[in-house]
Amino acid sequence: MKLLKLKYDKPLPSFAIKFNLRRYNLAYICECHGLKEVADYWYSVVGMNDYQKKRFVKRVVSAMFNTIRNKKIAMLGFAFKKDTGDTRETPAIDVGRGLHSSTSQLNLSRVCHKNTP
Repeated sequence: MKLLKLKYDKPLPSFAIKFNLRRYNLAYICECHGLKEVADYWYSVVGMNDYQKKRFVKRVVSAMFNTIRNKKIAMLGFAFKKDTGDTRETPAIDVGRGLHSSTSQLNLSRVCHKNTP
């Protein structure tokens, strides 16, 4: 995988999925206090987020005629928060894993704005 640095005037839309680790922690705390139904809710939120990432990968592959063989794929705005290079816990990691194969080329980009060094 290659990391590219591109300059843009406006931020691009990104995923609105929060940290799953925090939700697992919430579920654990709920279980410790005997709130099984609440814990199940938080586990289902994590499951839904995972489902959405897999669904997104399937839609992208479907748009590429159901194959990513010998294709060049660019992911713009790989970082989790705008104006940072922070990629920890970003949903784009799982999407990138889903799109990367031994026969496709995946290029990642940290989108920068005019005043970003």
